Amino acid sequence: MRRHRVYKHETKGYYAVKVGFAWYGFLFNIFWLIFKKLFFRFSFFIISLIIFFSLIDAFDIYTLDLYSTNSWILITVTLLLPFWIGLRGNQWLSDSLENKGYQLIQTLPVTSKKDAIIQTKLVKSDKKSAYAAWGMQDSYQPGHRHIKNEKEETPPK
Repeated sequence: MRRHRVYKHETKGYYAVKVGFAWYGFLFNIFWLIFKKLFFRFSFFIISLIIFFSLIDAFDIYTLDLYSTNSWILITVTLLLPFWIGLRGNQWLSDSLENKGYQLIQTLPVTSKKDAIIQTKLVKSDKKSAYAAWGMQDSYQPGHRHIKNEKEETPPK
């Protein structure tokens, strides 16, 4: 099972972040950074790409030659930047949430983010759920055989 960190904000509610490799960050790196509102990391990534491509232009590395060092550097950097986002992406997202006022509630081994949030809400709720034959009993349901009518409870005058 994957582990998820569950954060809570007083007004925005709960948010879960997977612990581990960010596959969407690896595959859709620039778009993932924008979608997750990691604008500082996005700007750093864009600036590093601009510097990288200006170095390519300065050294005239437009063709790949498998026997040149410059070509191997080009291939290595091209593959390492998305891999770096995949490795660090979820941690960056957790740090961003903490900077926005979210507090870490707990880390859970669950299958999905939705399950992590649901389990955290169930653990943190103070009220104990009463179960009946029809499921959770959250409200008064008159007419059910387990609930006495109010007319029977009042004493006659």
